[in-house]
Amino acid sequence: MFPQLSSVFGMWPVEVATEMREKGFTYLRSTDEVYSFNGTDTYLVAGFENIKEVEFVYNSDNVVSQYWLYVSEATDQLEIYHYLNENYFEAKEEEVSGYGFIYYNQEKTLKVHYKLWENAVVFTNLTQKAFDQVILRNFWKGLGMTRNELIATFGTPDRDREDDGGNVRYVGLYDYIINCDFIFDSTLGIYRQVQIYLREGVAQEVVKGYLNRLYTFYETAFADGAEVLRWVNSSNPADVNMRISYYPDYGVVVYGQFTVPVPPPFDYSKFLRKTKSEVKDMMTGKSLASESDSRILYLLDNDDYGVRVRFDFSGDTVEKAILWLRDDASPSAIKDALGAYYNFTDEGNGYTNYYSNDEKTRVLYQEDIKVIQFIARN
Repeated sequence: MFPQLSSVFGMWPVEVATEMREKGFTYLRSTDEVYSFNGTDTYLVAGFENIKEVEFVYNSDNVVSQYWLYVSEATDQLEIYHYLNENYFEAKEEEVSGYGFIYYNQEKTLKVHYKLWENAVVFTNLTQKAFDQVILRNFWKGLGMTRNELIATFGTPDRDREDDGGNVRYVGLYDYIINCDFIFDSTLGIYRQVQIYLREGVAQEVVKGYLNRLYTFYETAFADGAEVLRWVNSSNPADVNMRISYYPDYGVVVYGQFTVPVPPPFDYSKFLRKTKSEVKDMMTGKSLASESDSRILYLLDNDDYGVRVRFDFSGDTVEKAILWLRDDASPSAIKDALGAYYNFTDEGNGYTNYYSNDEKTRVLYQEDIKVIQFIARN
């Protein structure tokens, strides 16, 4: 019923290709960091009417540690079940996930998992290094796609909700995922958000570890009383175009197109609450003009925006950074840069006030005397 492929375990991709040619199997495709971080190779199976494709999964040694046999749609699932029962030992009930059947060989060196949702039988060699799984797959790539592009990439959706603004859903996806929804923006004609619903029991630490591996942690927030952990797809704010939000209480991961506000190039708020030694380290290369117990003044040679900056201390840390701007600094450019990063609050005769999102930083722009103050708030 199944092709015997246990000899492929431990083989390199080039060795797999040779073995498959000898069996008359045709190369179909490769994936890179879709299921395994080290990729997979898929071949079209010949000579077995119950099996249509085989996908080989590589571990970090770049050798096969698992393979998937994709069952033909016309094959009765009971036929597969009976075959596995006759040739392998069924796992204990507590090991079975509820959406498939698990078996082992007699030595328990081989795990066989009949995945009903995927209609596939998965063989895993337990004596080899496990592969690093891409647990959320590559569904984020649907961001910005049109409907036709999405279907060409991920196949026909299980639920096509044209009456719900064009949103689509893929159901029963892989070990960690129940559903994946793509949210359509009818104005732009593209999918603007991807919502992934995790299976019950997926450990929060597994999800957080996975996201930490791939992305840059951004913030912890709360939405309707629930914790939200957020990452972005670059450590450089200028390169960020995607935000990943994980809702641990609900087991949901959301990918969305996003731009992180970039701090103004003349922003000195990062010095607030720093000690004197930390300030000196951060200002290495700048001209120290004067220093006292409560203040340090630096001259800003060849700076595009400022001529000098002073750090005022309260106790051991900076409570205020004051930047004196160049005479040719454009007030409109200064306001645009501050308004893009901070929240405008009010303005008066010669001044404009801004606050950070957490309201822990106040920015006072005094246009008439060409000064910006960055002030720490409790």
